[in-house]
Amino acid sequence: MSGSEEYLIYGYTQYHPYNFGRNRWQFLSKNDDEQQSQKVAQEYYYSRNFDRVEIKKKYFDEEKNRYELKTVEIIDLRKKSNLYFVTVGILIFLTFLGALILNGLISF
Repeated sequence: MSGSEEYLIYGYTQYHPYNFGRNRWQFLSKNDDEQQSQKVAQEYYYSRNFDRVEIKKKYFDEEKNRYELKTVEIIDLRKKSNLYFVTVGILIFLTFLGALILNGLISF
């Protein structure tokens, strides 16, 4: 792989993983720098206009003699919501454990 590379940013509204090929997407921007593309993609995601933002790397594959797209990063609500539920679950467990210790039901 050689030649110029560019990073394409796509935004999805009303995204659902089981609607492959039917999700509403829109091209948002392109950039030659990967780090700058990540910053721009995060800004699009945090604008709350998109449920999912993807960065795809476009490059020329000399062996196949054509341009290829590779997904570099996906910014998605589900990743954040899973972390939220794990954090809340741990806090509830620790609160419950603390209550048991304070009531003398568990001793160390």
